[in-house]
Amino acid sequence: MRAIIVDDDPTVSESLSLILRHAGYNSDTAGSIQEACQFALESRYDVAFIDLNLPDGDGYDCLSRLRETLPKLPVLIVSGLADQAHKIRGLEEGADDYITKPFDREELVARLHAVVRRSGPDVNDSVEKVTAAQGAALLARRGEAQSWCFEESYRSPDIPGPFSVQSPKGNEKTVIALAHEQPSSFEGRATEARILLCGNPKGGSGKTTLAINLLIALAYRGLRVVALDLDCPQFSLKRYLENRRTYLRKNRKDLHCPPCAFLDSGLLSESAYRRELATSGADADVILVDSQGTLTPTSRLVHRYADVIVTPVNESFVDLDLLGEPAQNTADISRLGPYGEMMQEIMQERAAAPPIWKVVKNRSSALYSRNSGNTTQFLNNLARHLNFETLPGLRERVLYRELFRDGLTLFDIADKDTGPRLSLSHVAARQETRRLLDAVESALFLKSNPSVTHQRRAGS
Repeated sequence: MRAIIVDDDPTVSESLSLILRHAGYNSDTAGSIQEACQFALESRYDVAFIDLNLPDGDGYDCLSRLRETLPKLPVLIVSGLADQAHKIRGLEEGADDYITKPFDREELVARLHAVVRRSGPDVNDSVEKVTAAQGAALLARRGEAQSWCFEESYRSPDIPGPFSVQSPKGNEKTVIALAHEQPSSFEGRATEARILLCGNPKGGSGKTTLAINLLIALAYRGLRVVALDLDCPQFSLKRYLENRRTYLRKNRKDLHCPPCAFLDSGLLSESAYRRELATSGADADVILVDSQGTLTPTSRLVHRYADVIVTPVNESFVDLDLLGEPAQNTADISRLGPYGEMMQEIMQERAAAPPIWKVVKNRSSALYSRNSGNTTQFLNNLARHLNFETLPGLRERVLYRELFRDGLTLFDIADKDTGPRLSLSHVAARQETRRLLDAVESALFLKSNPSVTHQRRAGS
């Protein structure tokens, strides 16, 4: 389920986004009517939350314009205007509900469920009756769930329709799958878009910084790009793009700002992920996925669907231990690490069309050291064994931390009126990113039909 939040107050938007995430919804945040309408053209939404005071008009105008694109979209007005006249007008203009700020979290979720329930088809007459044992067996099938329990008002996304069962006390409930899906065999492509994944199960490698710079750089090269953030719960890539939208709106800048969906990786199933890829890739050339910084069944799942995998690592044997363990006092491989084993299995599963794997030496120092030489030699040995290419990445620079606040990248600040003043350090960093981008972009479209790729770019 996906929601759109239209509110120019980042505090309210963030609060609503967190509440919706816990309620099982992904959400996009728009700070203006124009931005909301653009999102509506690019994505399908199940519900909208609209503030009345927006920088380019009022919420009533936003409501009517969204309904032009999505005529059956349930809409809840969330406003600080608590007088009866505004409530009456909001409902007369077509809103499904009106909630005043500050709002109670539980009340908001209850109203949300009521609105969505009223807008959807009545499924009460088509409930399939099964026994508790049948319900357990149904959800215990491979690829669907490991465990189950009774929960009201929930439909498993992988099973058509709710399945009512009799609980031990005789009350009728609906089955819910709680645990991770166990990935089975690779089911083939879920979208025509190319999937670029930035993945490393260890934090601190600069994965999100790498992801945002690649994302915006690909957009500047004329590709239609979308982002998918699975790095729960921090969602740094999503926050980066939110900062970017805020900066562009306040400074009236017209720069690339790709849409970004975010999913709770702890609840992600294979079928749900395939649906998200199909939706996000419908009008995109490239989907950039920021994978979670853990090694889980979901991490394995999203890696299996990537066309190109970029793994940033630091010049440290602590980082490289996830790929492989060196033999004592040598650069030979003693054994593969958990991430290396996972990637080896994925390469074998997709032997007919394996993903292209790039390991990027990130946050490295400009000065040579004995540790740098040792880690480089060991990484080269791993590359021959695991079939990946080693590339130079982004050096350790303070400027990346400074740019996060405004959601900017190295490719935005060529304009003297955008971001900090351009320095030689920025120019050098941009050259680093360009070299990496050339390698990644050529890998992304290596297996594509060149004519198709050219047509997509020409139409971007």
